[in-house]
Amino acid sequence: MLPFLRRLAWLAVMLPVSCASTIHAGDGAVDADAGPVACTTVLQCDDHVFCTLDACVTGACRHTPLTTRCAAGLSCDPVRGCVAPPACTLPAVPCGTRCAVLATDPSNCGACGLACSDGWACQGGRCTMPPGCAPLTSCGVRCVDTQTDPSHSGACNRACASGTTCRGGTCIPTPTCLAPTVLCGSTCVDLQTDLAHCGRCGMVCSTGATCLRGVCTTANLDLRCASS
Repeated sequence: MLPFLRRLAWLAVMLPVSCASTIHAGDGAVDADAGPVACTTVLQCDDHVFCTLDACVTGACRHTPLTTRCAAGLSCDPVRGCVAPPACTLPAVPCGTRCAVLATDPSNCGACGLACSDGWACQGGRCTMPPGCAPLTSCGVRCVDTQTDPSHSGACNRACASGTTCRGGTCIPTPTCLAPTVLCGSTCVDLQTDLAHCGRCGMVCSTGATCLRGVCTTANLDLRCASS
């Protein structure tokens, strides 16, 4: 709020601004009754609401609610000023001047003011990626297998310590593989013959194929002669 005398001094030269046409940070909307209001100075943007921070941003008035200007237990409403929290019906709880269900509200996911990224949903109080990871698990911006991923073993961000790997969602000591086997995930395999790791880790041969010398093949070969 600006001092009363300063407002009077400018009143004669400044174009009056309708509160209904200014932008309120927090509700993110411009009143449909009027378009954006041009301003050149913050003096034109006084909304007469004690708890808002008035500003002229890129030619439009903006009023940011500051609950810290209100007494304990009150929240700042950009139109009504300091108000008591709303009476919410469980499972909703007061978040600022409105009720929110923390388990499902993407703007208040798990806690008031904790917003999910655009396009993400709030499930069980946690921000989750859009569908597309199943049967894997969404961890941040990646889909991971929590049964084998050493950075997300059993759950997101549960990393295995150095010298261990992830098997079945549990961190275990990294096995020592004897030649010619190598470690793929948490298992020692022979890349020359392993159907799930043919030639390299994760290269799975199709049904009916075999892994011969690190290559998936469906040829009818006599394996007894394969080494000749």
